[in-house]
Amino acid sequence: MQRSLRKFFQFSAHPSIEIDSPHVANLGIIPGGPRAVWCFTLLTHEWPRVRLSLNSWEGKMNITETKQGNVTVIKPQGRLDSISAPEFESRMGALIDGGNRLIAVDCTELPYVSSAGLRAFLSIAKKLKQIHGKLVLGALTSQVKEIFDLAGFSSILPISSTVDDAVSSCSREG
Repeated sequence: MQRSLRKFFQFSAHPSIEIDSPHVANLGIIPGGPRAVWCFTLLTHEWPRVRLSLNSWEGKMNITETKQGNVTVIKPQGRLDSISAPEFESRMGALIDGGNRLIAVDCTELPYVSSAGLRAFLSIAKKLKQIHGKLVLGALTSQVKEIFDLAGFSSILPISSTVDDAVSSCSREG
């Protein structure tokens, strides 16, 4: 019978983690404000056989934008938290100030949204509403969808199951 050992690591930054071993299962993260605890189950007592590499996360979010007709499609890549939310909100504000009033957000590569990220989405939606614009989120990951549901934001902001549906919903408003 194989014993398993649960390992926990805590970091002051949000790292990305890669484990190169068949002896590891149940990789996960336990969010904790400015600190995060990464945990995994080690399926062997032979710790030296597990190679663990950590890459520090610098809080930078990659944001791409494309146009589909009169709709601007924004694709944030990375966590939307207290570190990246101000940059995201600023970038979205610049787009709105530049005349983009129909915005669909492709959330396929958005693994996490904190309360700061929720505030950013709400602020952007309010700004667009003032100029008769619209913000629609599309293709939320299951974790982000759960965050929106728990916070009650699923009933506040329009959410589509796919990015194409989000674009179509914006287009109907244009």
